[in-house]
Amino acid sequence: MGRAFWIAIIGGILGILVAMGVYLIAFNYVSSYYTNAAAAFVFSIVGIAGGIFEERKILGAVLMFIGAIGIIFSLGFYGILTFILFLVGAIVILLQKKEQAIPSRGADTQMDERKRYCKNCGAEIVPDSKYCSRCGTGQLKDNI
Repeated sequence: MGRAFWIAIIGGILGILVAMGVYLIAFNYVSSYYTNAAAAFVFSIVGIAGGIFEERKILGAVLMFIGAIGIIFSLGFYGILTFILFLVGAIVILLQKKEQAIPSRGADTQMDERKRYCKNCGAEIVPDSKYCSRCGTGQLKDNI
């Protein structure tokens, strides 16, 4: 659970609280606010789902962006903080880099003296590496 997850949770909770406030106002005065409160609740859940799916970059960012736009249309100025949090969360998701595992070497493993180069960007890579450290492209054993 990364930063985007927690941003989504905080933004979603704020969106739900504001939606409940709008619902309470609508209870006493204007019935057309019921629809806005329901929409804000749904879009808050969509934004939270975006944080949950942060590992699947595009899906998570799109859900948070949809949540942000939906909140601002349903709540207007009252949803500005949730809108900002969801947008920041979407940007954080898009800017995150995947963490790559560094292959471990046992004590009995001998180093291969031959140099290897990435098949995508041409960078020199560590022997027995499964991924290029520069571009992240998967490497085959015969890229020497």
